[in-house]
Amino acid sequence: MVDVVVPVYYPDEKLTRLLQNLALQTIDVRCVRIISTGKEGMQDYFEKQSETEGEWLRKHPKVCLTYIDEADFDYAETRNLGFRQAAIESGGTADLFVVSMTHDAVPC
Repeated sequence: MVDVVVPVYYPDEKLTRLLQNLALQTIDVRCVRIISTGKEGMQDYFEKQSETEGEWLRKHPKVCLTYIDEADFDYAETRNLGFRQAAIESGGTADLFVVSMTHDAVPC
């Protein structure tokens, strides 16, 4: 079981490509945990995609979206939040792998 943690701040089209390319990987991803610093950046992204948040999430059913306040952002702690979410939802299973990426790093 694989989860991917992606902290974002004002994402752009690279997030779209990241999600498309994750879907092409040979190992199935259970959940892409997008942790957005503030809501404004994601709302701007949705508008550029000509979608509402709900429409976008329905189009990307493996995405788990979490918002945090800008004041709460910390590189390590933001990723740790995603790791904790993955561990809780997996029920503590030993076969969980979590990959940490940034929204502008696009996999092949």
